[in-house]
Amino acid sequence: MKRTVVGATAIVAAAILAGVFAQGSGADGSTVARFKTDGYAVAVFTEDCPESPSAGTVCREAIIELFREGVAIDGGSLAPPKTPWSVFISQATLIFVDDEGNAEVSDERVGFLPVVDPADVTYDREHLAFASLKTEIPWDDGSVAHVDFHWEAIGDREVYGNDGPALEGFGLVRKYVDKCTTQVNQGHQKFRISSMTGTLDGTPVHTYTSFPAGFISFNHFVSIDTTHGPHCE
Repeated sequence: MKRTVVGATAIVAAAILAGVFAQGSGADGSTVARFKTDGYAVAVFTEDCPESPSAGTVCREAIIELFREGVAIDGGSLAPPKTPWSVFISQATLIFVDDEGNAEVSDERVGFLPVVDPADVTYDREHLAFASLKTEIPWDDGSVAHVDFHWEAIGDREVYGNDGPALEGFGLVRKYVDKCTTQVNQGHQKFRISSMTGTLDGTPVHTYTSFPAGFISFNHFVSIDTTHGPHCE
């Protein structure tokens, strides 16, 4: 594996859209799916991994995603958001097998808290300048992660009208046409590269600086699937 900031919510979004299209179009021949992250902060962070690990390096690395999201299929409102903040965290031991950043993964554990107390979250939706989270997240091994994390933007705000880069991460193209199907996918994205510092179980952690390892963002994805042709179902 190599380090990445493509996390659980990207996988969830792709699965939702794939599931919608697998079900087929509605009575009018079209299905419209909307996936909105009305607040998102992600970070790849470490306690002891070096920026440029050499072969044989062993260290612990983690990814955390703080998000508030909603899904609507063939209608329905996504604003104002009524969904809660949620948080996902994953941590593993990395054993680097070469000097190119490739590593074997072991001792992985994951944690998920579906509802985070709003008082435990800050998020700058207007400027995407900062975010924070202070809470306890249950691990799948029965223990609890005590997190106190703070994101700070270190890059300019990037805005995409309908061609956001996450579409590629979802495995989608902006437009696809064959004899039976037309698909149009739009990625309305605003995000800023960010750094994250804080503590995990009282131990200081931080995002990497050698690659973009943290983001604060606001996203709205729209996918339209239309069936056409007399012999298509």
